[in-house]
Amino acid sequence: MVNIGAGFDTLMFELSHEYPTLTFIELDHPHTAVQKQQALGAGAPVNLHLHPVDLSQTSPGDVLQTMPAFDATAQTCFICEGVLMYLSRKDVERMFVALSHVTSGRMQFVFTATPSVESPNTNATWLLRRYLRHVGEPLLWTIETSEIKPFLAMQDYVLRQIVDGHDLQRKYLSHMVKGPFHRGEFVVACAPSGQV
Repeated sequence: MVNIGAGFDTLMFELSHEYPTLTFIELDHPHTAVQKQQALGAGAPVNLHLHPVDLSQTSPGDVLQTMPAFDATAQTCFICEGVLMYLSRKDVERMFVALSHVTSGRMQFVFTATPSVESPNTNATWLLRRYLRHVGEPLLWTIETSEIKPFLAMQDYVLRQIVDGHDLQRKYLSHMVKGPFHRGEFVVACAPSGQV
């Protein structure tokens, strides 16, 4: 499993303990990767590899090709949560190309996407828009769930599943029937069309 832009998420750390025979790789900004490595210290399992890289300057495919821990022939699941919306459409398209070419084994790509903050399919408020402007993180690539399938087809990928906030609420938070629930960001699972 390869997590692109993992941040301080502990998913790969937890899974690497649960599945010691699998290889887990995180590609993240050097500042984040170094801090995470220091926090884990000697507690990092041998099958977890944290690799510092500035993805705005280097393709994940180029990085993975230089890593001894990455097996290009192995079945691979790529994860990219909360990242693509901060990239330009051209960089998002490059990501799809890079991932489909870096491995000769079967692969799946799981990522999150979001509609624009003005979309009727999100309940983002003016406060979120102001915050994103303030921290210098505007949403550069936004997409509606209805546009995902044709977008993936243009990248030569096939949609496997879309899960949105309503799906997650029904499955995991059905006991929470009152109060606001975020609508907008959704999860997509896809694979190169040649594998289907």
